[in-house]
Amino acid sequence: MIQAFHRSPRQPRVSSIDGSGSELVGGHLQGLAVLDDRTLFLSASGERHATVLRISWESLLGTGPGSVTEQLTVGSDPLRHPGGIQIADSVLAVGIEDDVSRAESKIVFLDVDPVAHATPLTHLEFSRRASPSDTGAGRWTAGAVGLTRGNSHFLLVVGSWHSATLDFYLSTTGDLRDPKTRFEHRATWEASRSNRTTWLDTNWGSYQCLWVSFCGGRTHLLGSHRNGGGEDWLDLYRVDLGAGSDQLIAKVGKRHVACRGASFKHAGGFFLAAGSDVGAMATQRTLATDTALNVFAPVRHLTPC
Repeated sequence: MIQAFHRSPRQPRVSSIDGSGSELVGGHLQGLAVLDDRTLFLSASGERHATVLRISWESLLGTGPGSVTEQLTVGSDPLRHPGGIQIADSVLAVGIEDDVSRAESKIVFLDVDPVAHATPLTHLEFSRRASPSDTGAGRWTAGAVGLTRGNSHFLLVVGSWHSATLDFYLSTTGDLRDPKTRFEHRATWEASRSNRTTWLDTNWGSYQCLWVSFCGGRTHLLGSHRNGGGEDWLDLYRVDLGAGSDQLIAKVGKRHVACRGASFKHAGGFFLAAGSDVGAMATQRTLATDTALNVFAPVRHLTPC
C-alpha cells in the first residue's frame, strides 16, 4: 500500500461533471466513491436534505463530462449533512449528521449494484447520539466514513467533526446483504489523546474524506484535506486494532498534490487503479453545469474501492 500510495501523480487530470440533471438546493459537495470504471457516487448537503448522486460516463470515468443519472435522498432535516463516503462490494456507506447541534448522526448503507437503482440496506443502519453528559460538540457526528472487506467481516470507520475522533466497527457476518448482519463497535481513537512518537510527522488533518483498505493482511487508512496554508494533502496511516487506544493508527505516508479548480477541502475520495495503484479525486465546492473534477490517476481501468 505504501508504494502504491507514492506512485499516485501529484498533478491531476481535469475532468468535469454536468450537474444540470440534479435538483439540489443549497449546500455543497462532500464525498466521492468509485463504483466501477464508468460510475461514481457523490454526496451533497442541502438546505433540508442529504443527497447522494450517481454520476455516469459513457466511456471511461473522468475522460469527459459525467452526468447525473440518479438522485437519492438519504437524510432529512436535521440530518441534512452527509460526509465522505466509500463503497465496498457494491455497498455504499454514508454518514449523515446534524451540522447545527452537532449532537446526532446516522450511518446509512445503499446497495448500489450497477445494474439496478440504489436501494437502502436498512438493517445495517445505526444512529450515533450525544448523551446529556457529553461535553464535546461534534463527538457523535459523522463527517467521513470508510468501508472495506476484511478476511471474514467488513470494517467500518467513522470520523467525527473534522475527524477529531475515529470509531471502528466490525460487521457480525461477511455478507452485508444478510438481514441479520449488524455493525458492532470495536475501538475508538481520539486525536487529542494519541501517541504520535512513531509517526512520520505529528500532523493530523481536518479530514473530509477517509478511505480504509485491507490488503495482504494489513489495514491502512487514507485521509484527504486542505491545510491552513491552502495546500492539498493526502495522508496514509497504518491501522492496528489490537494496539492500545492511543496507538490504533500511525502515520506512514504523506503526499502534497496540486488541485486545479477543485480542492480536498470539499468533496474528495480514493480508489484503486489498475496495477493496484491508489488514485484520488476532488471536486469544487458546489454542483454546477460544469463541475470541476480532478483525477489523480493515469487514464486506466479503475477498480471499485
